Amino acid sequence: MHITWQHILTYGLLTLALAVLWLPAKEIQAIPLRLWQLLCLAALACGLLFGYVQPIGLFPVTFFAAVCYCTGSARYSKPVRIIAGTIMLLFSVVLSQHLVPGFANPKCQAPYDNIPKRSWPLFRAWERISKILSEQEQPGLSS
Repeated sequence: MHITWQHILTYGLLTLALAVLWLPAKEIQAIPLRLWQLLCLAALACGLLFGYVQPIGLFPVTFFAAVCYCTGSARYSKPVRIIAGTIMLLFSVVLSQHLVPGFANPKCQAPYDNIPKRSWPLFRAWERISKILSEQEQPGLSS
């Protein structure tokens, strides 16, 4: 895979958005939107501009954002937040496995030789989960 400046910009902004989540809220309250939200929106805009995200990919992202909001908002009752949190957990796995339409993320997989032996059980478990999920996505195909 050839890495371009578009990759670096898009995924760099997304990485910064995730890193900024660890900053204390006091440092970024002067901005109407939180800094991580601005960086995430910028990464999403770059993804749309450079073709990593198609317009239909905005629907799963919006759904995930709404579920995350419901999970963390005190406006909603505890049962609603628990249900939203469960949906958020399940949908985060679906998103991480690229099982929703609208995303053209580069898929990188390291050969087994590059993975430390102590990580093999975890890596193989994740690989099995990925295989099960991808088979559910395409029931007619078997590997």
